[in-house]
Amino acid sequence: MRIIYFVVCIFLGAPLAFAFEKKTFDDIKLDNPTPEELVMAQIDAYNTGDINSFLSTFAPDIKIYNFPDQLSTSGIEKMRTSFSHVFTTNPDLHAEVEIKGVKGSFVILHETITGLDYGDDFDVIAIYEVNQNNKIHNLWFVR
Repeated sequence: MRIIYFVVCIFLGAPLAFAFEKKTFDDIKLDNPTPEELVMAQIDAYNTGDINSFLSTFAPDIKIYNFPDQLSTSGIEKMRTSFSHVFTTNPDLHAEVEIKGVKGSFVILHETITGLDYGDDFDVIAIYEVNQNNKIHNLWFVR
């Protein structure tokens, strides 16, 4: 329920901290990043296809959902397998962040994904939850 409220707040204009400063993975100290810095480091690693840097932003027990509660992936090793294939077969893969909202441990991004081998770009809302160990431990996609 907390996630649904958070998503509704974004679209109804509840106060959130919006920022558009671009930081790269190398700019961020991953020993104690803010949730926003961690998520943007993950986006940067995704855009370069760097599987190790990408996975370093996630908790070992990461859970990825199709919003609101359909579990699609669980665990870092499943992510390694699937994203290694995605990065290899889509060398031009890119996530463009269009809107960013931050509230506590939650970061919400409107992403446009391009560079897929089958050619179709798509938009997605991604809701990241960062745990107390500064790792992404829950991720919801609204498609």
